[in-house]
Amino acid sequence: MYKIDKDVPMSKTNRYGGSIKYPFHELEVNDSFFVPRVDCKREDYRPYPPPRLKIKIRTEKRVENGVPGIRVWRIA
Repeated sequence: MYKIDKDVPMSKTNRYGGSIKYPFHELEVNDSFFVPRVDCKREDYRPYPPPRLKIKIRTEKRVENGVPGIRVWRIA
């Protein structure tokens, strides 16, 4: 017999089993989000959506509120 547990939080994974680091699946055209530089893996890092989403993005290095990072827009 299996014990039933209540209120155990789910991990942050998408329906394909991958982790959700960036909100690409929630973006509509012209929406954007900001990735602080401290979250970037290397100096020339750019986040890209998984190919299965079939969306197009534009990225730009910026400083927002004194924080360097990358702004990502969905363009199509």
